[in-house]
Amino acid sequence: MALAGLVAASPGSAGAQSAPPFDVPPFDKATFAEQEVDVERLTDGIHMTKDETTPTRGFSGPMSMAPHPDDPRIIAAATANLRNRTCHLLVSTDAGMTWHFSKERPAVESYENCTSGMAGVPQASVAWGSDGTLYYGSMAYGEGEGPRDGATSIALARTTDLGETWSTTIVADARAESEPKPEYTGVTALAVDTSGDEDAVYVGYSQSWRRSTEEDDPLNSKRPVLVSTSTDGGETFGEPVNLNEQSDITMRFGGKSYPLHFQTAFGRPFMTAHDGVILAVADGGPPNDDQPPEEVFDGIFGEALPMLVGRSTDQGRTWTVSELSPPVYNAMGSHTGMGWTPEGGPQGTFVFAYSATPGDTPSAGKSDIVVQRSTDGGVTWTDPLAINDDDPDDLYTSFYPQLDVAPDGRVDVVWQDNRETTDYLVNVRYTYSTDGGATWAPNIEVTDQPIDFNMGISFNSDIRQGPGVASTNEYAAFGWADPRFADEETQTQDNFGVVAQFAPLPAETNTTLRVIAAVLAGLMLAGIVLLGARFLRKET
Repeated sequence: MALAGLVAASPGSAGAQSAPPFDVPPFDKATFAEQEVDVERLTDGIHMTKDETTPTRGFSGPMSMAPHPDDPRIIAAATANLRNRTCHLLVSTDAGMTWHFSKERPAVESYENCTSGMAGVPQASVAWGSDGTLYYGSMAYGEGEGPRDGATSIALARTTDLGETWSTTIVADARAESEPKPEYTGVTALAVDTSGDEDAVYVGYSQSWRRSTEEDDPLNSKRPVLVSTSTDGGETFGEPVNLNEQSDITMRFGGKSYPLHFQTAFGRPFMTAHDGVILAVADGGPPNDDQPPEEVFDGIFGEALPMLVGRSTDQGRTWTVSELSPPVYNAMGSHTGMGWTPEGGPQGTFVFAYSATPGDTPSAGKSDIVVQRSTDGGVTWTDPLAINDDDPDDLYTSFYPQLDVAPDGRVDVVWQDNRETTDYLVNVRYTYSTDGGATWAPNIEVTDQPIDFNMGISFNSDIRQGPGVASTNEYAAFGWADPRFADEETQTQDNFGVVAQFAPLPAETNTTLRVIAAVLAGLMLAGIVLLGARFLRKET
């Protein structure tokens, strides 16, 4: 199946599909039940990129969003203006109610550009470390470089003042490589483990030479999937580890065994880290330089293949690779949400969400949002369960999930779907779990109006991206790419969001406290002045 056809099929399917129902059952559905907390309020749409007024602006989806671990009023979100190929940091200091761009961009001189053309992965990724450090990972390139010209590098920026100032490390520098120079295909994953004395920072990305070599060059078929590790809070990085050199998984095609490697279509891997355990997930498939013959293998876009998971407990030096899922059609280009919650067992639970179609269905058409869970530190995993609660017979498509976990353990999953819409209109939908993913809340539509993918940059299936989510105990904040202000000439695309409120927002509570404190301080000051005046009168 053609790549463009698969990607476009996700949001472009008009309403319920015209194809007949599956000949075999779809994924089993998760249990939908009342959770320990309820959404008390869903805000109206919030214009996140309102500070930028250029009509031709074109912002990608803020797929990577993260609340400050010590101050739930603060949220950081990574976005990119695809028109001028620059990355930006969006900051909210009032729990997602208003947003502004940081004073400085997270870019180093001569590597000022960052955007890639891959669908389904973040243009940039953010993650909080300890002591208020925010990490920002992205592709990096300058004039005469970039995805179209082959040479792209990987950068990690750090800020402790919400983007007023930045320090930047070049994680993988294509300029320092010999010819032909590689293309590093963006930061698909950024994970930070804060359990040690210093932050351990893991940057996931892939590498190729497709644009810098001839088709018959052996390098052209190489697709390393890499993880670079810093054990000093992102100041320096060791040599990257190629996950495909750590895998001995095989799969049989036409009676012959072939190795299964982490695939790089649309960028891989996706990662999460907690308490010394690092997990990296990607699609599995035969390597490009050892493909089964066409009569027994329909290519990675047309074949049902397992997801692979790499697990490391030594700061990314060595990895154990295993099959995470049964063979599935995973809507290549689907983002993968991953996180850890203290709920679900003595070791807590790793939760993994992705978009897929069961491998025993006739084709890779309709997809669900499925979750798998591990309660033993990522060693074993449950079977996939679908958490979208639409009727399988309606054949709607759900895609591009993202996941975050609140400090109290609530797991939030957000995605896009074409449920009850037509003509390339999609909505953002949401569910959550307070028991480690054992049960899920009924789905909630969070978009204040459908997203029209006939307009804006996201109508281009090559760079379409999904929504993001930032989770605290009091709320879940969502963001997505939205062309509601576009016309045929400008094709404007912004970031919009909403906030799902479970309790009084920290900003509201803290504002009240600040007002009370200010009043008390004023009364105290007035009292001091009055006493002083009386004292002076007495002295005179």
